[in-house]
Amino acid sequence: MIPELLHLFKQHNSTQLVADIYKPGPGLYLQIHLEQGDQINTLFIDKDTTKGDLYHWFAQAEYSSKLLTMNKAQDPKKKIHSNNYLSIFAKNDILPLPGKPDYDQLKVNWIESIKRFFQVFLNPKKESILKTYQLPPIDEDQVLKNQQYLLDHWDQIEKLIAEYNLPQNTYVKIFFVAPLEVYYQEYQRYVLPKIFNKNDYNIQMNEEIFGLSNYNMGLNTKKPYLESLTTAFRVPFRTSLDDALVLKDIFEWLSNQRNEEDKNINTVYLPLNFQFQTSTNQLDKGMYIYFQRGKETIVKDFEFLSSKPQENFEFEIYNYLNLKDEQDFTFIDNRLVLEKEINQYWYNKQLIGSYYAENKELPKIKLGVVSKNLINLIIISRDAMLSFFRKGNEEPLKNIIQKIGLELIQEQIRLTSGLYLWKAQKAYNLWLSFLSYYKKEGSGVMADKLQQLVQGLENKIDGIDMPYCECEEEFYFLAGQLTYYLLSQSVSHRKSHSLLEPFLRVKKGSMLKEKIIQVYETYGHAIHFNNKAFKRLLSMVMGYDVKSNLNAYIDIFLAGVMCDNILYRKKEQEEEKKQ
Repeated sequence: MIPELLHLFKQHNSTQLVADIYKPGPGLYLQIHLEQGDQINTLFIDKDTTKGDLYHWFAQAEYSSKLLTMNKAQDPKKKIHSNNYLSIFAKNDILPLPGKPDYDQLKVNWIESIKRFFQVFLNPKKESILKTYQLPPIDEDQVLKNQQYLLDHWDQIEKLIAEYNLPQNTYVKIFFVAPLEVYYQEYQRYVLPKIFNKNDYNIQMNEEIFGLSNYNMGLNTKKPYLESLTTAFRVPFRTSLDDALVLKDIFEWLSNQRNEEDKNINTVYLPLNFQFQTSTNQLDKGMYIYFQRGKETIVKDFEFLSSKPQENFEFEIYNYLNLKDEQDFTFIDNRLVLEKEINQYWYNKQLIGSYYAENKELPKIKLGVVSKNLINLIIISRDAMLSFFRKGNEEPLKNIIQKIGLELIQEQIRLTSGLYLWKAQKAYNLWLSFLSYYKKEGSGVMADKLQQLVQGLENKIDGIDMPYCECEEEFYFLAGQLTYYLLSQSVSHRKSHSLLEPFLRVKKGSMLKEKIIQVYETYGHAIHFNNKAFKRLLSMVMGYDVKSNLNAYIDIFLAGVMCDNILYRKKEQEEEKKQ
């Protein structure tokens, strides 16, 4: 991963790439002009701040003033969070501001913090690594000047800050006006000695320093088990100082990625000829990168995509169950659009956020939404789903779609209250559409098969054909129709659990018949004695000598349950005739 990213970014000015997209963090920003009568400009920055000249200046100055990590702070007590003598970053909680009950003590502490911070630059460590870049000595006069200004004018500054009535834990960032080139020079003075993970791992070859990258790698005294203790080398790899600086830019560039709505994103696609002018949001061949934000940016997934995930993608969702108010088919040519459908109707919107989730980050069990079994299904299938939707690799999902799709449909039924099956019905249509997409057995013929079963049932109920089951498939379809009709006779309003769940636990077809009889004995009183269609359907199911297990025909049984019910259709037809 690292060599490939370095190769791409070294073709550009990586530092400028980051600076161009860098967005300053929220907080109150102050710009002090020592050469213009101590003029102070202020700007409160939040997510809605309009960009302008002052905003742009603050963005560039802050980028050159921020810490690599809090563990590499300049201030020994980590109260001040900037890296150079040109800026001061601190949370307003520790600042002495008018009206605070502990103002006097805060003022004493703050004065000590300012002196301690600037002392770092008045007595800098002699870092041999800086000789490589031949930076000029620190301007000690300017260091003293900036320090003294803050000490002498804090009363004025605190009144400016107090006017904004900032919420707790808000950053206040103070900058002294200086050329941005000087800001970047001091940034280098800070970064160069701290760019590697730990300087103890550095080696020198041909007057060039190599060390362990500080990105996507963690080695420290608290984690000695990460070192390669049984080999001649202690760390997995080392990189040059120049490459380490580019790596820093790479990870900062990733951490500043946003979409067209200016929202943070965690996935980018980098074509091998990427010129950094196009959107990283487009699914394209080249490098696929998923990264995690936090105190540090970590790349969790990196893969080369040999083709565009969207290339030649055509998917049709068919209304196999002939559901009312549903289109006959929906055409989709965007994987991310289909992903949303799957996320909603198969996973109750829990899949996408679980692609890279650790165990403790997985969805929590919630009645009617998330079950333990659904979480297990997410874990089993998420890699295949990710490969299909985000990477365009269809093989992993092809290998599991037959089984996983059917299990997800059944889980939707288990999570359903009463007989509210619309989500399970959508899930079933999606499953058969996937089987058709993959040209799996049972998909291409399912539409015809369901049509034949429905037509055969109509003919037998109408007396056109003899009312008896001819095969196992017909038995399970009819059993599904009968099961739904019987359960729908319940007048109870307390349907907090799935009425169909007990049927999904049945093993043998003969046990299914017994379960249907139990339901008939419970709800049969609600069915009119002269309902000939029901009687014929009941006799066909009860009169068939079923030999198989339900599991072998569960897809047909569920289709019978969720298809437009023939008994209700007949009832509607009879009512229309009476009108």
